[in-house]
Formats: sequence, C-alpha cells, structure tokens
Amino acid sequence: MRPYTYHVIAGAILLTSWHLIIAAIITQILARTTTLLDSRHSLPVSRRFYLSTILPIGLVSSGSLVCSNFVYLYLSVAFIQMLKAFAPAIVLFVSWVWGVADPSVGDIINIMWIVSGGIMASLGEIDISWAGVAFQLSGLMFEAVRVVMIQTLLSSKGLNMDPLVGLYYYAPICAVLNLLIAGTIEIPSVSWEDIRQVGWIIFCLNALFAFLLNFVSLVLIAKTSGLVTTLTGIFKNILLIIFSIIMWQTRISMTQMLGYSISLIGLVYYSFGYRKLAAAYHAAILWLLGLRE
Repeated sequence: MRPYTYHVIAGAILLTSWHLIIAAIITQILARTTTLLDSRHSLPVSRRFYLSTILPIGLVSSGSLVCSNFVYLYLSVAFIQMLKAFAPAIVLFVSWVWGVADPSVGDIINIMWIVSGGIMASLGEIDISWAGVAFQLSGLMFEAVRVVMIQTLLSSKGLNMDPLVGLYYYAPICAVLNLLIAGTIEIPSVSWEDIRQVGWIIFCLNALFAFLLNFVSLVLIAKTSGLVTTLTGIFKNILLIIFSIIMWQTRISMTQMLGYSISLIGLVYYSFGYRKLAAAYHAAILWLLGLRE
C-alpha cells in the first residue's frame, strides 16, 4: 500500500457525509426562515420525482465518491490527475446520450485528441494498476452522469430548478447513502479521539466551506453546462501533479509528460477556441515587442 494512502482515503466518505448533513440542515433552515427557496413550491415534486431524479443523483454521487477515493490505493496522485483528462470526453458522451448536447465534428475530433493524450499517458505509467484505472474511469463515469443529471435538473430545458433548491432536495438523500457506505467501510476504524484531535471548530468550518463550494458548483452547472464545469478543474489537476512530484517524488516518464501535454493542448483549445488563442498570441507578441522598445 502506498505510504500516503491511509491519510488520503481514511474517513473521506464519512467527511463528505458530514458535509451533506450540514448542507441539508442549512437548506432546511433557509427554507423555513427565508424566501430563498420558495420556488420549490412551484415544482412538480412527488414520490415518482424522488425515485426517478433525486435518488439516482444520490446513487451516482456515492458511486463517484467511493471510486474516486479507492483509486488512491492503486495509483499515484499524479497519474490519477492525468487520467482525469478523459473527463471532458466522458461528460460530452453522456451529455449526447442524455440529449442535452449535440457535439459537432470539430468537438468530437478535439475530444479524441484529448483522449489520445490520456491513452499515451496511461501507456507511459511506470507503476500502473489496471484495477486502479478501472476505479478511476468508473468514478469519472459516475461523476459525468451526476453533473449531466444536475444540469438537466437545473437548466431551463429541464425543471429550471434553483441551485439552492436543488441542494435542498438531493443533499439529504446523498447524505443517507454515503452514511450507509461509510458505516460499512470507514466508521469501524474511526474513533472519537481522531475527531477530537481535529476539533469541532475545524469540522464545522470545513462543512460550511463545503456547502458554499457545492452551491457555487451547482450555480456553475446551471449557468453553463456539466462539460464547462469539468473543464474548470484543469488548473487544479495540474497543481496536484506538481505537488505530487515535489511532495512524494512521484516518478513521471517522458511518455506520460508528452501524453498529458497533448491532452492539455486539446483541453485549452476546446476551452477557448482558435480565435481567442490567436488573439492572445498576437497580444503577447505585441507586448514582447513593446518591452524591447
């Protein structure tokens, strides 16, 4: 087992359950004391709605969380971030299947470019575990389905649900499902002494910031799309790769670096397009010429 594995995954599902419990409590309080969630009264909420919409979101959220944490038992942090280059392709595919996206030929070619870089990075991995790769790709698939389902829930083409109302409905379900998983995997190995060492103030602040992050993520999905939300994680992935190399001396092969660079080029091109990149290039040239003068 990798030396940092226990510290990465221990209590992660339980901690996420805590985040969701606090999110459920906050949204319940807001619903009863403010008018911020009054739009929920106009929604066609029923038992069928819960079973067909809210429960599946909870299931795929839990699946994403479990797979995304167990992968650290098998793969390095740097390689995990490289595999996340597949995320835009998976989200685009799920969006197309769901009927919320109609990718052009150019989009498909660009995504295939990104995937080819991810495959090259995988082939160049020094210490590869195919079980870990399977966990990571499964986690990405669960996450893609989650963001597309939330996009459908919040967008004007779907229920046009307010992001805060969306959190009001699915946070309790996700909290219960995650607690069931944590009860089997994590709770037996977690003691009150571990919690006391961290401190309740830290736990509460952590949950508050997690609530704000969840809300901002939902707003981003509602205002843009699941694919755009996935693309915003690129910079974080790069930082994690650098941190992994510095902190844990993770070995990175030239094939991996080349493959991930190919994926990054594709991601940047997909995010900004030719015109914006060309304009940025010309602006940089003019700036450099101005410095020489």
